[in-house]
Amino acid sequence: MKKTILFILAASALIFTSCKKTPANVSKVVKVSYPNIIYSGGQFFSIPVGGTVPSVTVSAYDSALGENITVTQSGTVDNTTPGLYILQANARNSNGYTTVGAIYVAVTNISPTIDLSGNYARLGTADSSIIVTKEANGLYQSSDIGGALSLPIVAYFAQINDSTIVGPDQPTDAGTLSISNGAVAYSPDTTLSYHVVNASFGTQLRTFVKY
Repeated sequence: MKKTILFILAASALIFTSCKKTPANVSKVVKVSYPNIIYSGGQFFSIPVGGTVPSVTVSAYDSALGENITVTQSGTVDNTTPGLYILQANARNSNGYTTVGAIYVAVTNISPTIDLSGNYARLGTADSSIIVTKEANGLYQSSDIGGALSLPIVAYFAQINDSTIVGPDQPTDAGTLSISNGAVAYSPDTTLSYHVVNASFGTQLRTFVKY
């Protein structure tokens, strides 16, 4: 049964000001601020197959403008099917500045004793600075999903069985990104491999070895 996590978003943080013309050609000072997202109850979750989908509230307020933020949200969690489910929320203030928020839910029966976190090097490159962080059981953040020193992009993936990782479409600094053909091997070293699906990256298989 697919379930939806409902959440609301808000913002704060005045960065700088700019001038914006009104139709009457009168200059208007526009405060530039972006949503500062606060997750009540957490942002990262892991549940077993058939488990209860968490309830999360994301509240916010734009202190620079003194207004509540209108939020649009999308995404569902199918708690009967292993995978990584990403629920997105877009918060846009009255000046048109938007932040995309996300909640990550791994649905997996992977053993909690398996831990892929640590330092990785990408084979065939000079990038040996990738950090994989465990956010919840079977749910991980990569500090550099593409293993590209010139474009280190943070993204998330889940381990759904002993040999498979998945990373569906998700918001990143390079736009929407996903991984395909994700695999895990353990001998002689822990190895992750996958394709990055994003216009900023090529189509080659990327392999990362834990050290």
